[in-house]
Amino acid sequence: MEGALCHGPNKGVSAAAPESAPDGAPYLLPSASRRSDGSPRFTLVLDPALAANDHGLRYLIQRETRFDGFERATREVIDAHLKPGDLFIDAGAHVGAISLSAATVGAPGGDNPVLAIEPAPDNLRQLAASITANGMGQRIAIVPAALGAASGKSRLRLTRGSMGYRMAAGDASDAAIDVDVFSLDDLLARFPQHDQRRVVLKIDVEGQEAEVLAGAQKLLASGRLRLIIWEKFAASPASLQSLLARLARHGFASFMFAFHDWGGPLIPFVTSPAIGNVFSFAPGEHRLASYPRDFARRPPHDLGHGMPPAQEHLLSYVEALRQAGGSDGSRWANWQALEPGSVERAEAAAPFVPPGAHLLDLGAGRMELRRRMPLGARYQPVDLVAWSADCQSVDLNYGPFPAGHYEVISALGLLEYLRDPAALIAAARSAAYRLIVTYPIEDSRLPILARRGYGWMNDIDLAGFESMLANAGWRVAHRRPLLDSQFWVCEAGPA
Repeated sequence: MEGALCHGPNKGVSAAAPESAPDGAPYLLPSASRRSDGSPRFTLVLDPALAANDHGLRYLIQRETRFDGFERATREVIDAHLKPGDLFIDAGAHVGAISLSAATVGAPGGDNPVLAIEPAPDNLRQLAASITANGMGQRIAIVPAALGAASGKSRLRLTRGSMGYRMAAGDASDAAIDVDVFSLDDLLARFPQHDQRRVVLKIDVEGQEAEVLAGAQKLLASGRLRLIIWEKFAASPASLQSLLARLARHGFASFMFAFHDWGGPLIPFVTSPAIGNVFSFAPGEHRLASYPRDFARRPPHDLGHGMPPAQEHLLSYVEALRQAGGSDGSRWANWQALEPGSVERAEAAAPFVPPGAHLLDLGAGRMELRRRMPLGARYQPVDLVAWSADCQSVDLNYGPFPAGHYEVISALGLLEYLRDPAALIAAARSAAYRLIVTYPIEDSRLPILARRGYGWMNDIDLAGFESMLANAGWRVAHRRPLLDSQFWVCEAGPA
């Protein structure tokens, strides 16, 4: 129950070591999250010896001091969805970064009680010290236990050097300790003062997430549980499928960031090797269009957190995306995957951008078109993943379509990855007088399965595509083959 600490720092980035402190003095770590007056929302009180030698704590310190905060994207979701009076349950509270973040949402005198559930002794000591130092003893209740499918006792194997642990029933070694285990339903029965509250639940229990939800059947059935945040990292495939099936029975819809550490839009969750937190929303609980980040302070990209499926699983992954209407986060969060054809498409499009024009580049990717813009032209990139500070981070499968009016809109190497390309083409007609677009038309020379192997989500032949353009009010002014696609320049007006 150590959050994303088990993921380790990004490649090429050394974890920060704490500043030296006098013997016996705690290491104080101000949060990267700030109040409106610029002061830290909370301060963590850490054991200097553990902070200096423990990989997990060093990772947390690095994120709070060098970047915009440990699990900042998750904290932004909590800030957006935790309403006044909601109960926040932190299953696997670690040293309290997420508990304190939840407790300090909104006004300082607000009412967001927190149950911080944590069984590891070293974590508990630091958690208690941080709660006391921040004056949060009346708001955050510590539960020194683990969660499971049923209440009882179990063994906990501590993992030294990473502040982690795993449930290890029957483990008689010195590395394991006895701990209390509660089902979440049994635990909540001990806090009747929270019976009527909405609940936001974070679960980070090193692969035991399904067991935690198995012990929360009353809470799930109550309708009070509005958002579940759970870590997809250590769970076995069987446990993951059990968890997803339980969530589906209760109507929860699950989403994930394309790259978990950068925020942006939440996209429908489809099982893949990507790691990070999953956000499961109850019926009627709507996610925001995007969860912004401070581009200058976000951590570096780590491709290992968003790997695509292995080749033998690719077709089933793409079909699952088609069924969910989801965007392929593993593709759009992979800088290398955006390279093939990007230069050729940009070079074909650039001559059709008039000098001084304002261009909206949908699915901008590596933004090769920016480098080829004519004199005085203005460039606005849009993509699922913001690769530049000025990029609008939008899920073009769900919208909303970027606001504003432009002279030119480009959609290069994009429409084949969308669930409803006709909707985007129609929206573009309302926003510009010229459209530059590519699309790999469907024909008998390339079987549908081969198209899916490329990750393409739809299949439109030449006549169908040009009919779609005409129906949206576009007139084809220029068309030619380009790589594996057709390249069109369209003007506003009837054919």
